[in-house]
Amino acid sequence: KTAGDGAGSRAAATAGFVMIALPGVARYAQEARPYAFAVAAVAVSTLLLFRGLTRNERRWWVGYAASLVVVGYFHLLSLLVVPGQFIAVLFIGPRQWRGFAAAAASASLAVLPVAVLGFAQRGQIGWIPPVQFDYLWTGLSVLTGSLAVTACLAVFVVGSRGDRRLMALGFSTALATPVLLWILSQLTPLYLARYLLAAAPGIAVLVAAASTTMTTARLLVLAAILVALVLPQQIAVRGPAAHNQDYRGAAELVATD
Repeated sequence: KTAGDGAGSRAAATAGFVMIALPGVARYAQEARPYAFAVAAVAVSTLLLFRGLTRNERRWWVGYAASLVVVGYFHLLSLLVVPGQFIAVLFIGPRQWRGFAAAAASASLAVLPVAVLGFAQRGQIGWIPPVQFDYLWTGLSVLTGSLAVTACLAVFVVGSRGDRRLMALGFSTALATPVLLWILSQLTPLYLARYLLAAAPGIAVLVAAASTTMTTARLLVLAAILVALVLPQQIAVRGPAAHNQDYRGAAELVATD
């Protein structure tokens, strides 16, 4: 984002650093599955939403609608971030609600075929276990790697006085998916850790917003602490059995026969 949008290059670099540092993002970025593309599309939609709210140009809303369609076609449940984005609209630019509504409605119509087909095949996820109450506060640890990292980032954000618009955007989009998925899972089995990945861009924006008023020295200290906390998980997700399938070990076993 640009300085005119309420953030600068340092905030942009911070957001990128956080996305790279999150072990959950790194883990699913390695797989030939739709999650990485869905996360990228959510990140793009978040940027275009902010542009639409801060600049009076229709093209940003058109782009936002298109990005939501991409999100829906890659991973339907990632669209749970949209209610969080609507909350951000109310805080950042409530007068722009018509643009948001038009974009969201257009995207919903385009994604409707996927929703219909998905509902018809809902039996395919019937094996998902019932949701637990503690998922409300442990869910985000799937992305951060541990409760310690989650707590570290939370303390950093709470103790900061960052850009309010970006804070609202990051907070609402980081919590929308975990909370709404937990609520929906009370009705039907839906809660899987990897379905929370749409919250990752919100976490990155939230931390980046908190960094806008922090000195470079303190920001570097935070980065060092974050690296120390996530390094074991980052190493683990690159191991031969990191994805619950030790293909290298299986190949070595076959080679011995």
